[in-house]
Amino acid sequence: MMCWRNLLIRPSALILLLVAIGGVAPVLAGESVGARAAALGGASVVLTDPSALWNNPSAIVLQHHCSVTFSQHIPFGIRELSLKTLGVVYPVKKTLVSSGLRYFGYTSYHETELRVSLARTLAAGWSLGVSMGWHRRYVAFASRHPDAVSGSVGVLGMLSPNVSLGLCLLNITGACKDRNHPYRVPSGMRLGGGLRIEPDLFLVAECFKDVEFPPVWMAGLEYTPVSLWVFRAGCSLGSVRRFSAGFGFRYRSFLIDFSFFWHQVLGFTPATSLTWQRP
Repeated sequence: MMCWRNLLIRPSALILLLVAIGGVAPVLAGESVGARAAALGGASVVLTDPSALWNNPSAIVLQHHCSVTFSQHIPFGIRELSLKTLGVVYPVKKTLVSSGLRYFGYTSYHETELRVSLARTLAAGWSLGVSMGWHRRYVAFASRHPDAVSGSVGVLGMLSPNVSLGLCLLNITGACKDRNHPYRVPSGMRLGGGLRIEPDLFLVAECFKDVEFPPVWMAGLEYTPVSLWVFRAGCSLGSVRRFSAGFGFRYRSFLIDFSFFWHQVLGFTPATSLTWQRP
């Protein structure tokens, strides 16, 4: 059996593998962004932190101040597969505007996405968000580098102060399957809810369905014993089982989150997020 680690010492072999499977980042793009979401098993569609830019654009409406957030995932501890995101959220009157950059890979193979989103409150407790993303894949030995433009739409409903419901449709524009280069922008749906059981206990659950893969079921629990610290745990069930955990803390205007999830075959994936929010 070929050793995965041995494959990684041959960059050309890694590039060929990524091209052969159509790139890992398109699959990862269906994953939730941010260490908080990762710790909650990937359930993210009702989370209203700045990472909602990637997970559900409608959820940023509850961000009332400017913020900047950075996150990094290192799948299975392999730096060549690292996924980095940078996002900015800024209120403009009654509309929340956000933009961000997502980067996957390394020098010889990488995928990039630039995204802009708008979110606005529609009625009491309900909000709508739309986003547009530009995708580009780079392969060192390729003669051309395909790109695509995708669109997503999300809805967030606060059914009560303690119950929320979220829906996000990914890549509703159907972009882009390049016939000459196997490249796929994920198309699918996130549907989930959140329940605040107690003031310090928050439960989330979600289903993510990619049009080409079986559904993945996710759930997580967040416990906030004091205002400055929060602890999380979660799991996801699909073709493979994953278990996750993490914690976060606040220092002045900064929010710092750490998490990891465990894949039953490939091992641990650490994730970190750093967010600055204007006071």
